[in-house]
Amino acid sequence: MHRVARAWLAKSRGVKWPPLVAFLRDRSEGVAMIKRALMVIVAGVAIYLLVPRLGGLSRDAAALRHANVWLALLGIAAEVASIAAYVTLYRSLLRAEHAEVPWLAAGRGVMSAFLISHVLPGGSAAGTVVNVRTMEREGVPPRRTGLALVLAVLLSDIGLGLIFLAGVIYSLAKQHLAAGYVAVALIVIPILAVLVAVVFLLAFRRELGASAVRRIARLLHRFIHR
Repeated sequence: MHRVARAWLAKSRGVKWPPLVAFLRDRSEGVAMIKRALMVIVAGVAIYLLVPRLGGLSRDAAALRHANVWLALLGIAAEVASIAAYVTLYRSLLRAEHAEVPWLAAGRGVMSAFLISHVLPGGSAAGTVVNVRTMEREGVPPRRTGLALVLAVLLSDIGLGLIFLAGVIYSLAKQHLAAGYVAVALIVIPILAVLVAVVFLLAFRRELGASAVRRIARLLHRFIHR
């Protein structure tokens, strides 16, 4: 098969292509060059933004020499389990919206969004755009991706808020509650109540929640395809 292709290419080198074929070939080559140039620009911007963050690596490495290795490994394992749980939650929410996505594809969308949101300017907004584009390649419309993203963020924030409240209750039981805990609790508890209300709204008033998510999805679609 490869020999046949090579022979055909060798014969076609001196052939004069029809105008339409030549136009399509030149256009595809131009698009490829534009993609390469954009990749170089993106790589340059990423390096420009990442290099300043690498300055403290030697100091961090020196500090790690005095750290407990087993506790560090336990923390890494907990982080991996947390990301896997978030990906599973995100995939379950997509499935609830009748969008079947493989676990690896959902993980690719989540991890790419995390990477972009922690590296490039724009934070979570840029990461959300990357996640939506990744799910679009999997055949998921932006409306369903937007609803799954909103619910995943809300549910994960509620979980973090409950963990924080458990810490506050534990500190109260030990009769050792710092003033910082009280200040943060005064902020977290109202936010947690609002998040619970939004989750219940999306769960039991699906028409209202769907209309809000459709508006968000339309804004994301306009921003992506601008």
